Amino acid sequence: AVNRSLVRLAERSFYRWLEDVCLEENNRAFEVEGSPFEDRETEVLRVIARKAGAEVLRTEDVSPFLRRPGNRDCLRVLHKLSAWFLRQYDIHHAAAMIHLTEDVARGCVEGNRILSRHRTRNYLLALVVLVAPFVGAALAYERAPRFFDVLCSCELLAVDVIVLWFLFYRFCWKRDLTFFHASVPRIAAGIIVGYLPILFIDEVWALANRPWVALTAVSLLLGFTTLLYLYIEVQRRLRDTDLAFARARQIFLLGVLQSFGTGLIIMGLTGGFMASRNWSGGETLLSIGVLREVLPPLVGELPRIVGFEPFYTFPGAIGLMTFLSFFIGTFLQLLWEDIPITEPL
Repeated sequence: AVNRSLVRLAERSFYRWLEDVCLEENNRAFEVEGSPFEDRETEVLRVIARKAGAEVLRTEDVSPFLRRPGNRDCLRVLHKLSAWFLRQYDIHHAAAMIHLTEDVARGCVEGNRILSRHRTRNYLLALVVLVAPFVGAALAYERAPRFFDVLCSCELLAVDVIVLWFLFYRFCWKRDLTFFHASVPRIAAGIIVGYLPILFIDEVWALANRPWVALTAVSLLLGFTTLLYLYIEVQRRLRDTDLAFARARQIFLLGVLQSFGTGLIIMGLTGGFMASRNWSGGETLLSIGVLREVLPPLVGELPRIVGFEPFYTFPGAIGLMTFLSFFIGTFLQLLWEDIPITEPL
């Protein structure tokens, strides 16, 4: 028979150790010389995992004390864990705790559910999928122009559908913001702020019409500068250089992915007007259809405007503004706010 009093004592001790010691950074219990413990993050991961040293990927990998449906103590600690992991720039474990918190609050905890897909390789895979149509068009557009136009338009349409699904179904209908909070919304907010000052600037669109070598050079400069400052911020808190670079790289790839997706949507809405205004080359504004015929390719066989009306994509402008908006948003947060870029909203 299970001794319920003993279980309650063990549960109370578990919460107190995790909440009052492991997550309370002011006690310096893990940082002082001669501490019998490993570093704070290692101890936290050891506590929350069902098996010491095991990876937390599914609900069943988490300690039973952290997956008790409807338990208020459990919910309180999970909220603190989510915020703590975000401040450690650990997006994977933060997303896992955020999803688990929602499951516990709803009273529906499934043991085999995957709690987080926030992995560097998943970000890279998503970016490859988004960029692949443009790479293919650069290599073989003239052999199958209609195919690549349809492919790029379908990509834009798919991104639009995902955003509409979240806004109308997950948010307006289900009132579920778990996906939003697990996607590190402070990064996305910074990117949107970064798009605001450049979206309707004629000089930026003029730059987007330059040869691909110039666009690549500017984008690489912006990208590496953003990664450098992300690394400096993360390393200042974590100290461990290898871990700091890995997490800065993950944050960078997530930001590029969010910025690219945002750029696809925004360019689909406003790109036609701005391209006609800035790329016509005279006082007479040319239509998008005419511009597609007269503008030279961006690189290889890739046109500067790809797709079908109303789902046009602008590869050069999207590529440039992806890195420019992320650069601006990152610097605004790092210079004006004394909080981590992954801090919960």
